[in-house]
Amino acid sequence: MHPSLAVPALLRAVRSALTGFAELGPEPGEMVYALRACTAFVVGSIMRGLLLTVGAMGPERVRERVAEITAPGDPLLTSIAPYLAVSDADAEFEDGLELLIDGLAVRIGNSGRRVTGSR
Repeated sequence: MHPSLAVPALLRAVRSALTGFAELGPEPGEMVYALRACTAFVVGSIMRGLLLTVGAMGPERVRERVAEITAPGDPLLTSIAPYLAVSDADAEFEDGLELLIDGLAVRIGNSGRRVTGSR
């Protein structure tokens, strides 16, 4: 057993998360993949949020970032530059988590079913 799984509190947290995934009816292996994907998403979002908090940007810095992104002249990057230059961590987290949940639902054939608490 992985040393971190020997901690009872962690096992309770894992079980709690798996209970939510189980509502979708995936195979056991898919539940583990979903748990790990969501864990990676949450941890990554927290880490990204900490970095963004440290480097909060004012309007001038946002304009500079847009200019940096558009400088190479790539049409795709130019079209998304105003959105890429700023971040709404809460909205991005909610949308990202919904994408993971919706993707899991489609993958296992329950595209019309939502996990309790999801929008």
